[in-house]
Amino acid sequence: TESVSDASAAPGTSTYDGTESAPDDVDAEEGGSERLDETILGRYKILDVLGRGAFSIVYRASQVGVGRIVALKVFLLHPASRGNSQLAEAALLRFQREARLASGLRHPNTVTLYDYDRTETNILYMAFEFVDGPTLSKYSRSAGPRPPQEAMHIARQVALSLQEAHEQGIIHRDLKPGNIIVVPKPNRDPLVKVLDFGIAKVLEGSEEDPDFTGDHSDDLELLDLTGIGNASADLTLDGRIVGTPRYIPPEQIQGRDLGPSADVYALGLILHEILAGCPANPHKTAPDLITWHLEDHPMSAPPGFALAPGLAHVIERATQRDAALRYQSCAEFLEDLDRLEPDGSWKRPERKRRAPLLVAVVLNIALLVALG
Repeated sequence: TESVSDASAAPGTSTYDGTESAPDDVDAEEGGSERLDETILGRYKILDVLGRGAFSIVYRASQVGVGRIVALKVFLLHPASRGNSQLAEAALLRFQREARLASGLRHPNTVTLYDYDRTETNILYMAFEFVDGPTLSKYSRSAGPRPPQEAMHIARQVALSLQEAHEQGIIHRDLKPGNIIVVPKPNRDPLVKVLDFGIAKVLEGSEEDPDFTGDHSDDLELLDLTGIGNASADLTLDGRIVGTPRYIPPEQIQGRDLGPSADVYALGLILHEILAGCPANPHKTAPDLITWHLEDHPMSAPPGFALAPGLAHVIERATQRDAALRYQSCAEFLEDLDRLEPDGSWKRPERKRRAPLLVAVVLNIALLVALG
């Protein structure tokens, strides 16, 4: 979701889930009808603007009567996207879909949806858990390359969040550091929260199900983000390709069927990035980023960068260009992670201890044979 907690991000940078943070000298709500006159929206008092995306603005808000702080995501079209009825309808369906899908996700490593409603003035909003921490992208920029133990801890939490979604037939399709929140904990590894299932794909269902997208021709094909905000290489693409170019799997680019391994591919790239301190896909423009996924290019890394064999194997298998060669589920990915030592090397197989009773039986038989 586009809930935002990283309000201190630099102007125009990606915050929380890929929304644009509001520059200090620009009103984030400028644009006529885009401005909210209400300071009270439904059951929530708006406190300040946290960020905006192409189809919504996210506010820090307080629930009236309770005082709980939430990230309030409000459906408001960006001025550049107005005048396109197809785009507006697709954006509305996406917003409604996100609410339906998010309502079924309960894992502690997934940002929680508290509320979804429409005001008397016909404004749609979602209230999400407010997570006080930076995105993984900002965390990595400030902290630099992380040690294997911490990197695996972060990846494990992301995989657990995705696993719940996959078990419900939901593929995220836009996993990236900007959609992962890191909450630092004193003297402990950080807590991680995954968000933004706004372009998630439902794998199973029927044509009557409004969320079913099994034929890969859902409403998101209508979305056109051209000219909206920064033409950053990490913004969601327009047209048939839905996702973020730096982390998108080859089969998603090619419009082929997707499965859980599509999210595993992005997670493998993210794990490498946490360890190396730089993206595995080094390019800057969308065409170059996409070409990198379709060809067998090595991952970018700083000089002297090396991983223990076990961790290197996990990343290599997760990021295979051929989806059939990857981990087919987050459970498989987690199984191999659990076989690693904190430094990323393989754990030594435990030597099986012989049962005391069995040993006693064998000794008694041997004694009887000896006594003849």
